[in-house]
Amino acid sequence: MKYRPELHSLRGIACLLVIITHAFSHVYPGFSIGHGVLVAGTGKIGVWLFFALSAFLITHNFLATGLHQSALITYVAKRSTRILIPFFAAVVIYRIVGTLGIDSWRTAAEILTFQSTAGHLWTIPTEFTFYFALPVILFVSLRVRERCGGSAELALYGAVAGLCLYLWEPARGPINSMWFGWYITTFLAGMVAAILSFEQRALSQWAAKLLGAGAALAIVLFTVAAKLDFFGNPTYYLVDKYYVYGPLWAVVIYSVYVAPPRFLRNTWLEAMGRWSYSAYLFHWAFCVWGAEYLDGPVAFMSILVASVAVGWVGYWTLEVPSGLVCKALLRERTVVRPAAVASS
Repeated sequence: MKYRPELHSLRGIACLLVIITHAFSHVYPGFSIGHGVLVAGTGKIGVWLFFALSAFLITHNFLATGLHQSALITYVAKRSTRILIPFFAAVVIYRIVGTLGIDSWRTAAEILTFQSTAGHLWTIPTEFTFYFALPVILFVSLRVRERCGGSAELALYGAVAGLCLYLWEPARGPINSMWFGWYITTFLAGMVAAILSFEQRALSQWAAKLLGAGAALAIVLFTVAAKLDFFGNPTYYLVDKYYVYGPLWAVVIYSVYVAPPRFLRNTWLEAMGRWSYSAYLFHWAFCVWGAEYLDGPVAFMSILVASVAVGWVGYWTLEVPSGLVCKALLRERTVVRPAAVASS
């Protein structure tokens, strides 16, 4: 996919939603509205944007490259190094500093091997394991399109989403789950947005902008209504509404891709998108320290600044080197294969 700074900016917004929510809940734990905590569940709105956007970008790339062996090997290498190296570093650091409840190396090992999780780190195994399912889902959907047409392909995604909602009913689900099946509607929505935009089943620029603005407004109004107790207990109502936010975010992503808004061509938001993974991984420690040693707005702003800073540091010290490791692995493969062929 051609580089799109607006999509990086969306990733930056997703990360900021999570960090702001966690910072607020640590600094102002008693702040409430009605009978529920004001911020409970709102951080997940950013997580579901992460999920939908990741599915969109990966699907778009596969549609451009195809699902051949070389593309799949490159995909696995990039995803594994990109996700796991910073994740492993984060778990080790949290074990040492002790701000996430990882109280033994055995617990750390269980988290590293996706047997358990701690705090916000539950999203990493969820997203990473879905990365292995995505090519399979896309392969099947492309075969359906070849045989039965585009409408049948979209119907397949709808049927799979409906089946998963039936099998993993949101109301009965855990607050945080490492099993991506609970959140499949969000991932699938991102994939559908990628298919529609790649195949240029596009609306006009103005229609796309209007559609995206409507979806963004729906996200805001739905969130406000939930926190004003329109739907039930505002403390817990939002924690399982991925099937609402996922499709809405997918519409926003589609709109941003088709008709990029100027306000997302923002240097700082784009940079935040690049640093978002490290900022997400490490911000929790600063939430704990800020709430413990500082008070009020000073604590809140300090957490935000420190989280952005650690995102920058993590990007250059973990993510960039991870990319170099990936390139080395892929280069080694291209060198080894011809030698192996020649020797045979």
